[in-house]
Amino acid sequence: MNRPVRVVLNSGGRRAEFEAVLLDASERGACLVARIEVRMGEAVEIVPQEGPGLSAQGRVVWIAEFRVRHVSHLGIQFSQPHAVPSWRG
Repeated sequence: MNRPVRVVLNSGGRRAEFEAVLLDASERGACLVARIEVRMGEAVEIVPQEGPGLSAQGRVVWIAEFRVRHVSHLGIQFSQPHAVPSWRG
């Protein structure tokens, strides 16, 4: 898929926004790649290029760090099923 998105991290008093690349998405979750450190269970909001009206909220459920490239692959589980056709290309 390789679509740019913005991710808003808002967990435990920590708030940060960062750019990421959406690799895959379904109505239940998404896989992203980004240069950020996150922890399991942290709350995130994924905002597609089309705008915040199509954003999805969820939590980090898995992390794969690639230290050589300084990136992480993140598995996000949405809080509720979220169908956004534009996310699928």
